[in-house]
Amino acid sequence: MRRESFTLQGVPVALYTSEHSDRLMFVQHGIFGSKEKVLKLLGPSLVKIGYTVVAVDAKKHGERREEPFASRDKVLSELELFDIVDRTSDDILKVYGERFASRFERFDVLGVSMGGYIAYNVAVKTENVHTLVALLSSPNYSESAFNGFTEKDFAKHEARIVEEREKIARMDPSAQSEKLTFSRAILMNGKNDEIIPPIYTQNFVDAHPDRDIVFRLYDTEHRIIRPMHEELIELLKKKG
Repeated sequence: MRRESFTLQGVPVALYTSEHSDRLMFVQHGIFGSKEKVLKLLGPSLVKIGYTVVAVDAKKHGERREEPFASRDKVLSELELFDIVDRTSDDILKVYGERFASRFERFDVLGVSMGGYIAYNVAVKTENVHTLVALLSSPNYSESAFNGFTEKDFAKHEARIVEEREKIARMDPSAQSEKLTFSRAILMNGKNDEIIPPIYTQNFVDAHPDRDIVFRLYDTEHRIIRPMHEELIELLKKKG
């Protein structure tokens, strides 16, 4: 397995690949994460089944870490979360277009938690996504936004939340599912996840019985566990 790191137009990128890689997968970390962490977690097993695996640091994360994410302020970070989602989606498409589009006509995208939001947003913005993978995430931005806020948080940031909700509603993939042009999706959630409850994904899947979607629930909270990882790899072995 070969590792490479570079910066493309201000976007820090890392990848794992091998001489046998014939598919492309972007993997995206969650809030307060980094490209290195998500690559270490998922990259080796994806390379083994034929992927070139690419990760970028989300805006204000990793090598381009800024506040409020640098200090891990959960409330202020969540107020900015969907701006990060939108801007990082554009970064992924920029990296794909500049570096990989000439070799890979289509690509797969996988995201964890916040990274899952990014994966959905990428699939709204381009028709080049083949397989969309969202782990511990939701296609319904509007319902899952600010899920962890207390009454005190809502009262303190009421005006900002109203403003952000308007932006989030415009972005919400579940409200514009016709733009989600993926060929197939693999959606995996934790049964006991209180951060991003699985009901939002379940409702989306139930509303789209005609789409090629694999939906799985696991006995976990907001955490990837071995059975989830293992089944994901088995599903991805089948190119679809």
